[in-house]
This record gives sequence, structure tokens and C-alpha cells, in this order.
Amino acid sequence: DMDVHHFTPIQHPANKKESGVLTTHFDYHSIEGRMTKLDILGHDDPTIIRMLEDLTGIDAKTIPFDDPRTLSLFSSTEGIGLTPEQ
Repeated sequence: DMDVHHFTPIQHPANKKESGVLTTHFDYHSIEGRMTKLDILGHDDPTIIRMLEDLTGIDAKTIPFDDPRTLSLFSSTEGIGLTPEQ
């Protein structure tokens, strides 16, 4: 198992250092073939995450980053019990 600290520099937000939120600092071009890049700095994405939390009752911060079923959603519909045709 590897921790994010093994492959990218990280920092807390400058305006809230005690925050549990971490920001990675790596040029995505150098890792784009190996990692999925989620650019959620826009205003729409956090709103969508909040809406999904409200709809599902699941706190997004409790979803493990290494959950195989969750990660499978980036490559297949199998994790949610659907076929691509559905």
C-alpha cells in the first residue's frame, strides 16, 4: 500500500491549515496515464458533491480512496449493477 505522500507533494489550504482537505501539487501531464485527475476547483463540482450527499445520505468524506467498487466506476458500470446498454 502506498500513501499519497509517496508520490506527490501535498499541502493544506492556505486559508484553513487545520482543514482535513489536502491539495496535491503535481503537473498532471506527468501522471495522467497512471492516475485519474479530478479537477474539482470549479464552483459546480462541490455543489454536485453536496447534492449527491443529500440524495444518498452518504458523506463523501467517508468513502475510502482505495475502495475497489468505487474505483471500478471509472472504468465500468459493473460496480452499480448496470450493463453499458442500460
